[in-house]
Amino acid sequence: MSVAGGDVQGALELAAAQVPAGTPLRLVLVGDGAETRGDLVAALARLAAAGTPVDALPLARAPRGEATLRALTPPAEVVAGDRFALQVEAHATSAGVATLRTYRDGELVDAREVELTPGANRFAVPVHEAEPGAVSYRAELALPGDAFAANDAASASVSVRPAGRVLLVAADPAWGAVSAAALASQGIAADVVAPAALPAGEALLSYDAVVLANVPAAALDHERLEQLEAAVAAHGRALLLLGGERAFGPGGYLETPLERLSPASSLVPREAPELALAFVIDRSNSMRQYAGDRVRLEIAKVAVLRAFELLPEGARAALIAFDSTARTLVPLASVTEAEAFAAAVAALEPRGGTAIHPGLVEAYEQLAGSGAAAKHVIVMSDGLSQPGDFEGVLAQLAAAGVTVSTIGIGPEADAAQLREIATLGGGTFHFSADFAALPGIMSHEVLLQSGELTAEGATVPAWRDRAAPFLRAWPDELPPVEGFVPTSLKPGARLHLAVTDEGGREVPLLASWRYGAGEVVAFTAHAAGPWTLGWLELEGYPLLWSHLLRQLARPAPEERSPLSVSARGDRLQVAWQAPDGREPPALTLERPDGSAVALSARAVGAGRYLAEALAAEPGAYAVTAGAEVAPAAFLRDYPAALDFGLADPERLAAAARATGGRVLTDLAAVGAPRAWHWRAAPAWPWLALAALALLLVELTLRYAPELLASRRKG
Repeated sequence: MSVAGGDVQGALELAAAQVPAGTPLRLVLVGDGAETRGDLVAALARLAAAGTPVDALPLARAPRGEATLRALTPPAEVVAGDRFALQVEAHATSAGVATLRTYRDGELVDAREVELTPGANRFAVPVHEAEPGAVSYRAELALPGDAFAANDAASASVSVRPAGRVLLVAADPAWGAVSAAALASQGIAADVVAPAALPAGEALLSYDAVVLANVPAAALDHERLEQLEAAVAAHGRALLLLGGERAFGPGGYLETPLERLSPASSLVPREAPELALAFVIDRSNSMRQYAGDRVRLEIAKVAVLRAFELLPEGARAALIAFDSTARTLVPLASVTEAEAFAAAVAALEPRGGTAIHPGLVEAYEQLAGSGAAAKHVIVMSDGLSQPGDFEGVLAQLAAAGVTVSTIGIGPEADAAQLREIATLGGGTFHFSADFAALPGIMSHEVLLQSGELTAEGATVPAWRDRAAPFLRAWPDELPPVEGFVPTSLKPGARLHLAVTDEGGREVPLLASWRYGAGEVVAFTAHAAGPWTLGWLELEGYPLLWSHLLRQLARPAPEERSPLSVSARGDRLQVAWQAPDGREPPALTLERPDGSAVALSARAVGAGRYLAEALAAEPGAYAVTAGAEVAPAAFLRDYPAALDFGLADPERLAAAARATGGRVLTDLAAVGAPRAWHWRAAPAWPWLALAALALLLVELTLRYAPELLASRRKG
């Protein structure tokens, strides 16, 4: 017996039911392996268990020169402004050149010639959605000589979500305006603020992405930096760090949340001059006060030790502590004497008043005759110093080639006095009312003395990894950058663009990584500034950053609906997966003709239910599950019987082998029955007939013997 058709399971079971029980049965399955209904695996399992072999005769159903447009698939999520690709899947029975047209809400948006090869073919059609809302796409495939027109189109609906909100924090208002204008030209209306205006709390979380454009760490208080870190790590916000002479290493990111956030570290090998450095630390009684939950002096100790660890090989350092007087705790010695230095720092205890002048005198005695190429003093104080001949000692230091930088920390620090000392000393003045910022400031000051923190001169970026979705709009070749901040790639980070420093080392220009729940991207040159003037001349310059930010600033995905639909051949499969494990409400399928049918769902797992229904007719189907759940829609362009891409002759061959059957080349190979089969039957019907015949003979002899006699005479 042979069977054919898309409902393979039903055909096999119907064929088996036609044969009386106990009769040997051999089935022949004829077709192309396309299963539009039923479950072939389940049917074969039952037949194999019953000892019924199934022979297979694979046949080609579609003629040569036939093309089927099987699917048009948009991305799972589209945000307003996105440039994305519609994935087109086509099947061809032979090679040919076809025309693929794509329509958006009935309007032609793309037309191209595509080369088809036998079997599966996939194409990407780029499209753009500028505004949020619902749109419909339809693709049509025209192949000369194609005999079946009904299966040459596929449709898809796209729900475009509103774009995310972007906050641009710019240290330089002019260049910040250039970046904002470039984004605005591509439909991103970023809110531009100065570093001091960085929002906090819920106001910060109202943005989906934050951009820091050449912003130094000192411009943001430590509490805001920690909130920014939490927004990325815990709340999934995106962060774009843009470089410049005030970002990364020169921006004092070390020992701050910005260094932790960045995929590009400020720690890099540098060709530093021979350096002699004196740490002049305030240990007055005011340093025993608490800053938050920690004593001020304990924070200062950590800051000094971390800064000491950053000193380059070959450097020498001295430790001087001052209160009402000053004392050299560690005379100028190699950085290899780390244990002695750490022990001296640990022994510091707060006492006395505040007198910076004696500390500077001690620093002069340590550094003046050191013979180092670079000699520097870092003074840290949290209060108002006693008077002294500052001009005199600073003149002596300058004559000896020693520079002096100062750090005012805490709200009581005398900023005016410390700024004047730094000015006279030819160094840098740093100030923060927040003691938590001290380790970062101290480390930054050490880096400033350890070599150049920026690299200037034209260098051409080289691609290393372009797989990230936010790089789709970036061109294959980019103009040179005229400067960048040398950094090093952190373990686990992805390097996208690289440049080469003066020593021939490859360093990051563009890098990214996941940081907790969020994404962080670092670009170590200006996005808009003197280092990238050639980039500003690119026709697609606004698109580079707008596309990158649009991808980073994607709003959090909407809560997934527990209701979903998919198709398997002509069967519509409805899935219900509730996070809380609740049963589905009444499920109803609305057909294209307007009729409705109730669906019966069965439990298949914890909180997971499945229902099936026949959905062979073209048109729109919708499944509803009460008023609280949005309906799930499905669009069928043509019956599954016309989807020639479902053909799978090898599936038939595998089915035959699984049941002990044969793979045939034609029906003649089926042959005649190999032997007669005698089947046992019950004896009582024959015995009853014999008894009836004997009874008739007896009655005839008794009551009408002449009938038998006359028959004998005749």
